[in-house]
Amino acid sequence: MELNFSFFVHPWDFQRGGCLEAYWSPWLTGMPQRTAHAALCLILGGVLDRFPSARFCLAHGGGAFPFTIGRFQHGHFCRPDLCAQNCLKTPKEYLGQIWTDSLVHDERALQFLVDVIGKNRVLLGSDYPFPLGEIDREGKVVEEADFLSAQEKDDILVGNVLEFLNVDRKQFE
Repeated sequence: MELNFSFFVHPWDFQRGGCLEAYWSPWLTGMPQRTAHAALCLILGGVLDRFPSARFCLAHGGGAFPFTIGRFQHGHFCRPDLCAQNCLKTPKEYLGQIWTDSLVHDERALQFLVDVIGKNRVLLGSDYPFPLGEIDREGKVVEEADFLSAQEKDDILVGNVLEFLNVDRKQFE
């Protein structure tokens, strides 16, 4: 089925109470977990196979997803009866179909993110107007990342966003 749309996946509604009330846990650990779970469902649920032209961007640098893709891959092979029923490829083969924003608050985390997701699949994230956005200015971590070239920074801050939205850059020049 042709579904040429862009979807931004941002966690919101999750269980609170008990240990999840302490230390702002729903926002600091709950959201990254829920985002990884969304990625798991997109991949293992076969959504990316059924809608290959749809573009999905995961908030907050993909949450825990970039750090757990190896675990998804391992589960796919060691428990195919549970993990490999609805998807046509291995989890890592879907990496080019998933985007994340750049909102990771740490240059080393950003470097890991672009290594896993790909420099052409990370786009500017702000989390504006919420308190977990970048405090000084949106894009600061990207702009100050020593490992990125000027072109790669421009791609993350502008070019990848336009590609994700399927918008021609010439409209803005």
